[in-house]
Amino acid sequence: MQDQNEVTNRAAFKIREFAAKFGHHTTWGYRQVYAGNVAVIDVMGQLMIPAREVDRLLSLAKRYDPKLPKPKAQSEQAEQVS
Repeated sequence: MQDQNEVTNRAAFKIREFAAKFGHHTTWGYRQVYAGNVAVIDVMGQLMIPAREVDRLLSLAKRYDPKLPKPKAQSEQAEQVS
C-alpha cells in the first residue's frame, strides 16, 4: 500500500487506484461509485475520484473495538420475550 502522505500529492485517483488504496478489488470501487458513496469527476471520459473524497473517507474511519456488543437479531429478541 502507498504511503499516506501520497494521498495529498495527487488531485484525483482512477477507480482501480482508489479501490487498491482501500485494499479492495476494482469492482468494489465501481460499486461505491454507483451506490453514490463517493463523488466522481469525469476527466476527458475517465471517471476519477478526487483526493478530497479519499481524505473524507479516511476521516470517517473509526478505531476497531472487538469488545463492542453485537446487536441482537430480531428473532433472538422475540425468543427472549416469549
